[in-house]
This record gives sequence, C-alpha cells and structure tokens, in this order.
Amino acid sequence: MLLVSRFLNDNIDPFNLGVLLSRFQIKNGCIYLIK
Repeated sequence: MLLVSRFLNDNIDPFNLGVLLSRFQIKNGCIYLIK
C-alpha cells in the first residue's frame, strides 16, 4: 500500500506507472502486489 502510493506520487503518468509496476512485480515476485 505504501509503495503503491509512493509510486503514484512519484509517477503520476498512468503509462509510466504501469511499466514500473510490471517490472516491480517481476523483480520482487509479486510479493509487494499481494501485500
């Protein structure tokens, strides 16, 4: 939740956010997404 809100604050662009989220979930094994 905190990481998501931080990502939103740092990257308001939806496209940029989607790309970052995609790489993030792959890098951390979707652990943060589940949390």
